[in-house]
Amino acid sequence: MDAQTRARYEAKSKIIKSLAHPTRLFIIDELARGGERCVCELTEMVGADMSTVSKHLALLKDAGILQDEKRGSMVFYRLRVNCILTFFDCVESVLMGRAEAQQKLFARDGIAAPEPEEECCPVPIRMNVSWMAGDAPILTPQIAKAPVRASG
Repeated sequence: MDAQTRARYEAKSKIIKSLAHPTRLFIIDELARGGERCVCELTEMVGADMSTVSKHLALLKDAGILQDEKRGSMVFYRLRVNCILTFFDCVESVLMGRAEAQQKLFARDGIAAPEPEEECCPVPIRMNVSWMAGDAPILTPQIAKAPVRASG
């Protein structure tokens, strides 16, 4: 792997790592539903102290997933890229696939297992990468159509 390819994968890895916490996934879901929220609202929803929530928000902002806007003494966050929801749909598909595989094992062993809720058809994402001076990649998602999210 050459240096440029490695840098692209490291940039992608940083974004994926920023998602690797249940609180951050919850925050993204809440922002997808509510549009934007202030730190105080998110702190209450998460049930953690403000400094902890602020650290999670800063990490997601640094990864390019969120953007913020200061209004007076309050800071509001919103999704910077809605395509992250398509990634969530993909994760749900993986979970569904695992549940289906587990059901087959249960059936084989004669154990009743709960039915999965519904099947998801995620929209494929292609990331276009362009390079600017300073080795900072710019990732631009290209989505075939808007994803359909199940409500509830």
